[in-house]
Amino acid sequence: MNRTWILLAAVLAAGCGMPSGATLPDEAPSIEGTIQQSSAIQGGRRILVEASPQVAGREPAASITVLPGVDVLAGSGETVVRASADELVVGARVRVWFTGPVAESFPVQATAGTVLILR
Repeated sequence: MNRTWILLAAVLAAGCGMPSGATLPDEAPSIEGTIQQSSAIQGGRRILVEASPQVAGREPAASITVLPGVDVLAGSGETVVRASADELVVGARVRVWFTGPVAESFPVQATAGTVLILR
């Protein structure tokens, strides 16, 4: 095989996977489910996520604020790329890790630290 092709394949393989500076948290997500509502708010986006499947001890739904600068990623398995908050649309399956305090209402209200859109 031509050395150029081997080098090109190596460069492409290195470019796949986790984007520079972005990592998924080590702990389990705060909620995993389907976006039921999504709206733009001043300085970000608010999504309502309904858990599926529901896990004992975890909230069944959450109203989540996604502020600018939050890692919004997309993918599955080891292949994860940066995404836009505009991709947080009704019907999308997501995993969300909360940051900061969580208001214990129903649904809980939280701020996203990381959002992964499952593809």
